[in-house]
Amino acid sequence: MKKKFLKKGLICGIIIFFLGMNIISIAGSVSIEKEQSVMSKSYFDGLVFDGIIGENGWYVSGVVIMAEGDTEYIRINEGDWFTYNSPLTLSDGIYLIEWTSDMEHFYSKLLKIDQTSPEIILMKETAGTNKVKFIANVYDATSGIWRIEFYIDNELIDTDTVFPFEWTWTGSGNHIVTAKVFDMAGNSAGSSMSTPYTQNHIRKSLYNQQINQLLQNLILRYQMIKQILK
Repeated sequence: MKKKFLKKGLICGIIIFFLGMNIISIAGSVSIEKEQSVMSKSYFDGLVFDGIIGENGWYVSGVVIMAEGDTEYIRINEGDWFTYNSPLTLSDGIYLIEWTSDMEHFYSKLLKIDQTSPEIILMKETAGTNKVKFIANVYDATSGIWRIEFYIDNELIDTDTVFPFEWTWTGSGNHIVTAKVFDMAGNSAGSSMSTPYTQNHIRKSLYNQQINQLLQNLILRYQMIKQILK
């Protein structure tokens, strides 16, 4: 009975110990936001363009096109001319809008719309002793990538406008790194993850090795004692 109790106690102790030594990683978070934008009605020679203006001449909402005055004919992206009957609504894309009232005097406007936030996945890799490289993998289907901002604990550290979008952190301890991507229209998205426990990892690794060696020694001594007592 004593031997069974000792064996069960040793196994339970090992299990509890290793459960306690597990390191819990902090999961990244993803957020999506839009930069401040304003509603705008633009008037161009008989047409009204109604939507929310973002950055760099891009709209960040659907755009309603309404005719005023004598405008009768419209075409989009050099397609067929059609008669204007009611307001038109356009979504994501780049459009060449042309219009006329008499098929003699023509007007045009390039319309750029991007309502969709870009996508971002933040990754990290070891870059040396106490160094970690954070890499922002980003994608935007319509207006394209404008810039990437890197934050550590909500403090802006670096802005990158050239691929590959990355930033190297040097230090120790646990901090939250956030990468925020902006497309040309001003739509944005963010992804966060933690820096590694650089010093803690080293200490815990050494401690684990020492404890594992101690347990192995205890198990060997227990087996030797068990053989002697037979």
